[in-house]
Amino acid sequence: MMRSLILNGRMNGFLFLVTGCLILCLHDGIDWSDFAPDRSAQISEWTHRPSPIYYHFAAEAFVPFFFNFHSIVERRNNACQQRILTATTTGNRDILRPEGSIATRNARSCPPTSCCTSSSSFLTANAPRRFTENAYGPLYVNDRCINCAACSMFAPSVFSRESKTEGHHIVSKQPVTEKEIEESRAALAACPVAAIRVDKKQEEHAASAEENSSAPSGSVASQLAINPKFNGRPLPFPKLISPNLSDVFFVGHHNSKSFGAAPYLLSSLSNTEPTWIMVDTPRYSESAVRAVESLTGSIGPSYLVLTHVDDTADHNSWKDKYPNLKRIFHAGDLGTHNWIGDETLEDVEILLTARSSDRSLQYFDLKGNPIDNETDGSNHDVVLVHTPGHSPGSIALLKRASPSINGSESTKNAHGVLFSGDTYSYTTREGGHMSGFPLYGNDARLQSKILPLLLDLDWNILAPGHGHVRDYTLIQESQQQQQLQGTKVFIDSREKEMEAAIEELSRYL
Repeated sequence: MMRSLILNGRMNGFLFLVTGCLILCLHDGIDWSDFAPDRSAQISEWTHRPSPIYYHFAAEAFVPFFFNFHSIVERRNNACQQRILTATTTGNRDILRPEGSIATRNARSCPPTSCCTSSSSFLTANAPRRFTENAYGPLYVNDRCINCAACSMFAPSVFSRESKTEGHHIVSKQPVTEKEIEESRAALAACPVAAIRVDKKQEEHAASAEENSSAPSGSVASQLAINPKFNGRPLPFPKLISPNLSDVFFVGHHNSKSFGAAPYLLSSLSNTEPTWIMVDTPRYSESAVRAVESLTGSIGPSYLVLTHVDDTADHNSWKDKYPNLKRIFHAGDLGTHNWIGDETLEDVEILLTARSSDRSLQYFDLKGNPIDNETDGSNHDVVLVHTPGHSPGSIALLKRASPSINGSESTKNAHGVLFSGDTYSYTTREGGHMSGFPLYGNDARLQSKILPLLLDLDWNILAPGHGHVRDYTLIQESQQQQQLQGTKVFIDSREKEMEAAIEELSRYL
């Protein structure tokens, strides 16, 4: 009897603790979206207390074992629940991606486990830890980082890979200048797992701001807020991908379910009116919709190009939002190669079937019709290209050089852009180089044959799914300046860097 009472007392005490967690879970004291729309978890340190989502997570993990409180928990904000799940259960699927941590595509069949990342233990209520390697100051990266490299693409002078293992990103330098502030805000808004945080308790030294004439007024922490009502700054996205283009944009709002792949929005001239095309999918949210419609209007984009099966998350949500949207996908990534198991991809509006060989590329127009690039290609300012290797159904989108839509800037858009998916990209690993991501591909031999064929296409800017945009227009401008100064340089950068990528692929044949 005494033992029973003691055990019951311990159980009651434990249940009391769990109930307390549940009460905190249901507490809605602050509108976190005021700080960063759709980024609730990102801003918890600004109020110097854990975000309510951690209490919610603890309650949902333990309470169902003892009480039938699940129906209560389900009444919590659905967006909050989804953020918790995507931030804590990335699993093998997310890790096995080009700019990620470990392993290969062959391991994708393994179920998600708690050992996938240092921060993905499902039964934890601990707040994320700030990496010790971060530079001292308000901006930092925590251990929820999945190493997707989105932050360093938008703010390369502020974010970098941790130098010892390259296993995660850190803030290597606190933002001070106006340019660094704006680039850091873009990184904050793009991070797919809210691993970038701002802590007012660690304001940068006032002296450093005073010494820099280009430093913005006010505290750096407040200037980094994404919501314009806190600092009067515009939303970070949409954002031009190059100063030499006026109609190709980053959408931001990278999706954790696509391991932070970069989504793009571009215009194509059709009957003198711009047709908007989205390449790969942003995380579906109100702020992402606002970013898209700031360019397209309420009608949204006309096409959604899904470059390969890995980066198709939320495609149904975007289709539901814009019923006239036509999704484009290649059948090579269906069946056994549809490793994510999304059977709705079989129902896309435009399903490509013709295939490239290792000697010639297969081209399509936006309606999905196969075309001959030499005879018909010049009639289309945008063409699709089958680029197998990374996956059997990988496709790229080529936007040819064209005059500006409004004709006011003759130098803008005079460069072609290749949206390459995961077929070809610039990675910052090992000092930085072009790569076909051989560790994560399906057929390295075929991919090594496909890559040289891409050089026959007219493009000077590469916009990949993962890694960094490679803007050869800026590289060429720098090289030309060096030539004027009498310095010998390699002008043929595309070919030179392609050779290194093909050599890397050859090591995995």
